[in-house]
Amino acid sequence: MGDGVPGGRQAAGVLDTEAARAALVEVSASRDLEATLARSAEILLQRFGADMAITYVSRSGRRMFWAPATGPLSADSIFPSPQTFRDFAFAERVNAKGSSLVADLGQIEARDKSREAVYARGIRSTMWTQLKDERGADLGFVFAGSLAASAFSPHDLVELEAFAAELALFARPSILLEEREAERGILEEEANLLAVMAEAETEEELMARAADGVRRAVGADLAILMVEDRPNREPAMRCSPPEALDAAQWKAAQAALSSSENASMSERSREFGAFTVRDLAEEARTPIERFMRENLRMRSLLAANRSHNWGGLGLGVAALREGPGSWTESERTFIARTARVLEISIERLRRGVIAVDHAVKLERQADLVATGAELVEALSAAGNLEQACDVISARLREFFRADHVALGIVDLRLQDADRPWVQFERPHQGRVLAADLRKRRRELRKDGFRRSRRVHRRSRGAT
Repeated sequence: MGDGVPGGRQAAGVLDTEAARAALVEVSASRDLEATLARSAEILLQRFGADMAITYVSRSGRRMFWAPATGPLSADSIFPSPQTFRDFAFAERVNAKGSSLVADLGQIEARDKSREAVYARGIRSTMWTQLKDERGADLGFVFAGSLAASAFSPHDLVELEAFAAELALFARPSILLEEREAERGILEEEANLLAVMAEAETEEELMARAADGVRRAVGADLAILMVEDRPNREPAMRCSPPEALDAAQWKAAQAALSSSENASMSERSREFGAFTVRDLAEEARTPIERFMRENLRMRSLLAANRSHNWGGLGLGVAALREGPGSWTESERTFIARTARVLEISIERLRRGVIAVDHAVKLERQADLVATGAELVEALSAAGNLEQACDVISARLREFFRADHVALGIVDLRLQDADRPWVQFERPHQGRVLAADLRKRRRELRKDGFRRSRRVHRRSRGAT
């Protein structure tokens, strides 16, 4: 914005009406929106002999342009964060009144924070008017202030309104062009994101790609994704950049996420699919928002939540910036669409995994049925029991890919047992297993004998 322009009625080079208009036309011809807005504040300072002037426009980039640029009446001297300073009372007054002329701020007892800020620096008289687009919608405002009381007249206010109308005429096309270019960029990023999401083969890969795409598309400093998992399991979370959160921060994130107080985030997403928080330092309603502000040092939030109560998975997508500021309508629409597509994609992957698991189980069951049929057929064709057991053990060993299979017939009365039929990959395994079986058979016989003795004693005692 240059070195600034000294203000005050005593300042040299005060412009008349025509000179001020010519200066605005000249700078607008450059088609440089920021240069035009910065110069407009300087023109206001010179035209009305003001000590400070502001041009404010609603756009995705820099919004406030101030003159003078340096000194005790510069933006940085009056407001700690001039580009993100907000006074809701003043915004409501602009929308309600359209224009205002205050002869002496000292005569106003209840000053809102913007009036108090300039009054504390000595500003006594002010005038401002709303900037409107061709539809009559709010586009911003222009403001002039003076250290002297009653510095501006009603005629000055009428001229300020005419200046604002002409400035809006020059600025509106450039702002529209900015918005269209930003939307085009987001649509391109969205198309790229959808392509890479479609190629993801696992849920983890899908979430990682989605987080990267969201961060890149809206120019965020950090993107976080959360998807609810199966019951009794913690939600899956991913961030971009991947190393942005350390182990302690992930643990704190899980703790904040588990709170039932986060339900309002889903409600705020319900109407438009997403919501924004301009400054988490001023508004952080939920534990997860406070975690973003305090643990991650983030200030502005763009979020879309899909609640499982609506029939979805339970999913959250958040884009964060380190500095406070507004998000555009196209950015909000983008993240709402992305959340829905992500939800559908995860459901597709999960259903695919379930379908594959189910198909494997069905195939296994079919193999078991076929094997059973083959064994029945082998048994019916066998000449004796030993031959049948040889066939069964061979088939079972093949089906289960086992190193060995043992079959035996045990007398349930524990009085006798036939030898097992065993088929081994290596003969020594048969010797070991046969010895183990003989040992176990002896133990069973002893145990059966002891049980019969106990039963016999109990029967004698009863008589």
